[in-house]
Amino acid sequence: MGAGACGGGYRKPSSPKEEKMCVMIYKEAGGKIPNKDILERCWNANPHGAGIAVVTRGGVFFTKGLMTFEAFLKKLKELEESFDLTEHKTLIHFRYGTSGGIRPEMTHPFPVEGNDIDSMEGWAKVILAHNGVIRGLGTPEESDTYRVAKFIRRLRKRKLSYDDIAKILELNNGRFILLSNRWTKLTGNWIKRYGYYFSNNKF
Repeated sequence: MGAGACGGGYRKPSSPKEEKMCVMIYKEAGGKIPNKDILERCWNANPHGAGIAVVTRGGVFFTKGLMTFEAFLKKLKELEESFDLTEHKTLIHFRYGTSGGIRPEMTHPFPVEGNDIDSMEGWAKVILAHNGVIRGLGTPEESDTYRVAKFIRRLRKRKLSYDDIAKILELNNGRFILLSNRWTKLTGNWIKRYGYYFSNNKF
């Protein structure tokens, strides 16, 4: 786990002194989407917008800017009809906004390769999502994660590998996920529960 490829294992829970910012749920192929009770608890604790990413053989499909729980459930149902989500790795992100404002554009995930960083829905080669706060990085217009995504895109232009990028992300106290159709990189302390990986247990 950690900055390596996602596999089995257990990551220790986040420190109770950590600030709760966002929650992510990641599931491997072969697992069902979490039930409505889990999803609603996550939303109620992090009500500032949601996004979903589905890994397929052709790339990662992402959609975001879901600003109500009803809109999230509707989109999730559409994706279940378009893809057999049980058969695909899936990421769900519920945002608790800090920097960047409470607006659809700052919801996660962010494409870092294969699509424009400001795209709200589409296909990408690699996406990024985050749970945590990087002090001093975010602005009123851009969240800290958005700025990290821009930084990663610059690093890729310099040919830095995703393994090395994950090591840089590991230096931060938050939780990150980099997701492609070839690998999954989780950084920070994730919790495995009910067959899913949660970025924290504060919901």
